[in-house]
Amino acid sequence: MIKRTFSGKSKPGGAAGFFGGFFFAFLLLAAGIAAAGIYFFQGQKHRLEAGYKRDLAAIAALKSHEIEMWRYERLGDAVALSGNPFLAAQAARFIANPRLTGLASELGTFLSKLCDVYRYRSAWLLDPDGRVLIRRGGRPDEPPGEQALRRAQAIGKTGIAALGDLEEAASDGAVHIDVFVPLSPPSPTGPAVGTIVLRSDPADFLYPLIQTWPTPSRSAETLLVRREGQDVLYLNELRHRRNTALHLRMSGGDVNLPAAMAVRGTEGEVEGMDYRGVPVLSAIRRIPDSPWFLIAKVDLAEIRAPLRREGFLMASLCLVLIAAAGLGLSWLERRERAEYHRRAEAEIQKRNEVLRGVQESTEALIFSLDRDFRYTSFNSGHAAAMKALYGKDIRPGMWFYDAMTVAEDRKAARANLERVLRGESITDESFSGDDELFRRYFQVTHNPIRSEAGDIVGVVVVSRDITARKSVEEAVRRLNADLERRVTERTAQLEAANAELEAFSYSVSHDLRAPLRIIDGFSQAVLEEQDRSLNEEGRVFLRRIRANVQAMGNLIDDMLNLARVTKADLRVEDVDLSRLAESAAAALAGAWPQRTVDVVIAPGLTARGDVRLLQAALENLIENAWKFTSKRSDARIEFGSEAVEGTTAFFVRDNGVGFDMAYAGKLFAPFQRLHAKDEFPGTGVGLATVQRIVRRHGGRVWAEGVVDQGAVFYFTLDIGKERRHE
Repeated sequence: MIKRTFSGKSKPGGAAGFFGGFFFAFLLLAAGIAAAGIYFFQGQKHRLEAGYKRDLAAIAALKSHEIEMWRYERLGDAVALSGNPFLAAQAARFIANPRLTGLASELGTFLSKLCDVYRYRSAWLLDPDGRVLIRRGGRPDEPPGEQALRRAQAIGKTGIAALGDLEEAASDGAVHIDVFVPLSPPSPTGPAVGTIVLRSDPADFLYPLIQTWPTPSRSAETLLVRREGQDVLYLNELRHRRNTALHLRMSGGDVNLPAAMAVRGTEGEVEGMDYRGVPVLSAIRRIPDSPWFLIAKVDLAEIRAPLRREGFLMASLCLVLIAAAGLGLSWLERRERAEYHRRAEAEIQKRNEVLRGVQESTEALIFSLDRDFRYTSFNSGHAAAMKALYGKDIRPGMWFYDAMTVAEDRKAARANLERVLRGESITDESFSGDDELFRRYFQVTHNPIRSEAGDIVGVVVVSRDITARKSVEEAVRRLNADLERRVTERTAQLEAANAELEAFSYSVSHDLRAPLRIIDGFSQAVLEEQDRSLNEEGRVFLRRIRANVQAMGNLIDDMLNLARVTKADLRVEDVDLSRLAESAAAALAGAWPQRTVDVVIAPGLTARGDVRLLQAALENLIENAWKFTSKRSDARIEFGSEAVEGTTAFFVRDNGVGFDMAYAGKLFAPFQRLHAKDEFPGTGVGLATVQRIVRRHGGRVWAEGVVDQGAVFYFTLDIGKERRHE
């Protein structure tokens, strides 16, 4: 007995997949609850942060306005004093005669009242050279400082009141801001008669204004900064760091620092990392008419602190809802499982009845075994076969090997059954009988039986008589062998015929060329040696003979080239069509230097094919366009590509004489011409050669034209299609 075996892994299945839908539904429901919770939480987060942004923006706007008003008040004091003519006159008298002690006392009293009423820390009266004449307020020995004196002299020359910047005193390191009051001279022109310097302490109003916050907060603060070179200089004391006013500098290029953003021109509400490296939400405002920038900020951790409690409550609620959904679906799944098993048992009983009917009605031999290889079912055909083969009557529950009395058959059956229990499906093709006329072929299929959980619980075996199918397969095999033999014979005959045709072609061409060379040679000799004895008509006849002989030679060459194109082996590679087209155009331009032709060749056009054949095709197409544009002074030839019906089509377009589309079918036939030879010379073989080359590359070629408006020749290349045809 000869046996061929084909095996493959079977796919497990069971009812468990049905109830997987409940688990999937639970996952969807849980994901929906979680998504809703996250959406609500994100909404709360957005609303909370939006509220803080509004509050910060309002605080920053209010404080920047108050600082702006404070600066305007200081500058207003200076402008009012600068325009007081009585004060300027008294100061001028005193500066001119410092010995006037009474006037000095009056001016000193005036400066003292300025300090008391307008809360200036110190006041000085300076002469135009910057010398201190009167000092009031502060420490008696407090100097205005070199920088203040130089600024006072400069302002005295301009006569315009000015407000200084926050600075640190050289004597004690105290931070101050100076107001410069130039005293206008009695005459409308000329420098100030003197300058009053009023020194304000920012700790009296400016710093408290900056540092106060309208609501309780553990991290909120307001900063005042200005640009200092490439750095940011902090102008006030900070809440979370000591000794920072005019001492703390940070890089102005820091992309995350709100103070650096401010000096780079950013305004509005931003997130970043403050001077402590802590994430903050900031509102940035520029103080008008000053180099100062105000930043109101709060730690993001403080802003988001309420979200933690809400997030915990939301997560707890989501978990409760998910647990409730899980319990509900679990109860529903158990109820559906019980109903499913009830229906499944009824369905199994019904199917068993149907299966028994099918087993008895089919010609196949069918039986099934459990994992211990005991019969669970069989049809009468299998029972009869076992009785005929082994003389045993089988019954449900009987051990399969007890029914088989032949040790070799038992061994082969055990090997297959054990493979099936490992999860394989096996199909055996075997035959019985030694006589070719009475031999019977059988196909035996072993498949595992799986439970709902996917476990293998048994084996089902089906045996079919496939003798008729085998007879048909053998007949088909013999027919294919006969067809292959015939194809081989016909191929050999065709190759022999082609060889004979090639030999004939070369023989004919050689036999034709010999007389043609003789005719051409004698005609040329007569023209050269008997020129004086011939009249003009005789010379014309001889020239016509030579022209036709040469045309006949060209025609023979074109016929041989056409034959070579058909039989040449293809050597497929990547071909640069643009370079081939440029080469063909350059050769024509060199052969016809008297012509001016506008040749446009698209760069980078490539294709797969035989470079020699594609070069011949492009040379024929471009030479064809060159010839038929010879009567135009504005001749133009173009080589390019475009998409046609989902593939790339290459084209050669010209603006020559064109053709009538009614005769387009004759263009690619050998020796067919649409124009007279004396008008446009040629043999009519070039386009036929192009067509055969394109067909050998699996493509097609076609043309479009309009009389006196030019023509365009298209071709496609699909070397894979040609190889399939071969």
